[in-house]
Amino acid sequence: MVKKTVLVSIFILLITRCVFAETPEQITQAWKERGFVALSRVDALSGKEDTKSKYQYLLEYAFAMHATTEKSNEFAFVHKTENNLDFYKIILNKGKNPKPVIGGDETGLFVINYIYDHKTGEFIGTKIELLPRGWYIHSNPALPNALLLDVTTDQIFIVFDLLNPMNSYVEKME
Repeated sequence: MVKKTVLVSIFILLITRCVFAETPEQITQAWKERGFVALSRVDALSGKEDTKSKYQYLLEYAFAMHATTEKSNEFAFVHKTENNLDFYKIILNKGKNPKPVIGGDETGLFVINYIYDHKTGEFIGTKIELLPRGWYIHSNPALPNALLLDVTTDQIFIVFDLLNPMNSYVEKME
């Protein structure tokens, strides 16, 4: 069953990798458009009680923050430019940890940055900025350009495409 899920995931990644922004303006527009798509998905997921839908809601909400890019640029919340690099952030809020640890993230935030050259739009890479206590990062040879965020709840993983963040999704591994 896991093999089937991985194959389906790879197929979905290949199909959805249709548009890849090339200039800084196109990158900003792509993030903003994905944010507007996420706004409609957030509404559809609101009120669903299954675990996978709850994490899909978290992921879509993180993308929805990019729909208000102008406000974000002012406060550098989900997009910031620093040292001629653009950082586009996906921020998930796990919630407050009941017992914070020294060096751990007390607020329960997960932050992944997709980094682009501000002048050319060239994709530079990804950076994990924060990882909440109790969530773990995995890699899988079957998904070489993906990072799996294990939220340790009912075998739910948030799969981040390391090359194209728009392809990120939530998967229940069986």
